[in-house]
Amino acid sequence: MQTWISRVSVPWLKPLALLNVLCGDEGMVTALAIPLALFVLPVPANLFVALAVLASPRIEQGLKELCHRGRPRDPNELGFPSGDCSMVTLWSVPVLGWWAAAPIFLVAWARVARGAHWPLDTVGGVALGLSLVLPILR
Repeated sequence: MQTWISRVSVPWLKPLALLNVLCGDEGMVTALAIPLALFVLPVPANLFVALAVLASPRIEQGLKELCHRGRPRDPNELGFPSGDCSMVTLWSVPVLGWWAAAPIFLVAWARVARGAHWPLDTVGGVALGLSLVLPILR
């Protein structure tokens, strides 16, 4: 059974898939965000951001197993919280500041529009990323 959100297929969403891979994919973020954080941020903060990027997938997986919330396209695959949204939040907030809202919103919207996550999954991913990065930046 398909839901309304999994039937959304608009040609101009295809570039958002590339943005999603570049901004939110865990492997890509780990390869790009850690060196970026090490060079852009001051010394104590950059190490903690790098550790947060490495720890986030483990925390996210534990939350997924705890919540048991399926995805729109595949209810058997765990979706809460969105790992892509937590990753884009982790790298963009320390580097971009308030401008981080743009990539966070675009990745969250792309994940929902493509049927990979429910809206609450993306909110949970952003909340996870913020909970890991905001204490570091204070």
